[in-house]
Amino acid sequence: MKVLVVYYSRSGHTRQAAEMLAEKLSADLQELVDRSSRKGLIGWLKSGRDAVKEKEAELAPLERRPEDYDLIVVGTPVWASHPAPAVRTFLAAHDLTGKRAAFFCTMSARGGEETFEIMKGLLSDGEPVGTLALAVKKQLTEENSRQIDEWVAKLTGQG
Repeated sequence: MKVLVVYYSRSGHTRQAAEMLAEKLSADLQELVDRSSRKGLIGWLKSGRDAVKEKEAELAPLERRPEDYDLIVVGTPVWASHPAPAVRTFLAAHDLTGKRAAFFCTMSARGGEETFEIMKGLLSDGEPVGTLALAVKKQLTEENSRQIDEWVAKLTGQG
């Protein structure tokens, strides 16, 4: 099974989780690069506003072609119970019909379920095969690592 982990990360938490998942799934990694600056306090405020307003982002071209993969794992930070605009844009732009899709998110405390519902609505074909919400404060913890291990086992049919 050929696996692609696609993610957007503003602060690095989602990147950490994506890298762990890619390693454990022997997957290729594709970062979504938002051409709009989201750095600093202004970027943080703009990010939340754009997520709530369901704005799409202008993305740099992808290095990988999602249609070449069997399973696409999509990761996003949670911003005001919404996915990042870059993830919204990716899901809206790619027809994943016939592919298996799974979602993960990083969040400070809550908003994962609402974020997954929005992402499901953008998915071109059915339900995701799995979701994983990771509560992260300053960095990924041993608990997050255990959650990732368990989720990978489920995705690969080993759990």
